[in-house]
Amino acid sequence: MQWQAAIGFAKKDSALRDQADAILGALAPRIGKIFTKYVGPMGSPLVFAHAGPQGARPDASPASRSIEKADLIKGRQVFNGTCAHCHGPNAVVAERRINLRLLREKYGDKMDHAFFATVTNGRPRKGMPTWKNIFSHQDFVNILSYLKTVQVSR
Repeated sequence: MQWQAAIGFAKKDSALRDQADAILGALAPRIGKIFTKYVGPMGSPLVFAHAGPQGARPDASPASRSIEKADLIKGRQVFNGTCAHCHGPNAVVAERRINLRLLREKYGDKMDHAFFATVTNGRPRKGMPTWKNIFSHQDFVNILSYLKTVQVSR
């Protein structure tokens, strides 16, 4: 099932609207990860937008600000349009050696470095082409940020 959802508030309930915006804003990264993990293959990732009169967002933590620099939707689109033929749609693939949902488990703190080294230089002996002349650095940032939302542990 897929549907669009919205929350409406009467003008006199601006405090309630602001409170709901703050709560949803704070929960958006967690909800997005859950959505991607359990529902993502059926539709686009869930995105929350503040529709208040000033368009102001609740203060974001430094960690969430760094995630905002990447576009998870674009990362997922590029991944599914290019990488999915080997690594599976939404990174779901049975073959462990090409399962990108296990990057954190396999590389730990070196996950980012391993990802960038692999996509820019390729691994020709293993069938992985180099993508540095095809995609921009921002594309790689977007893809990696998307992949971070689908990591699993075994």
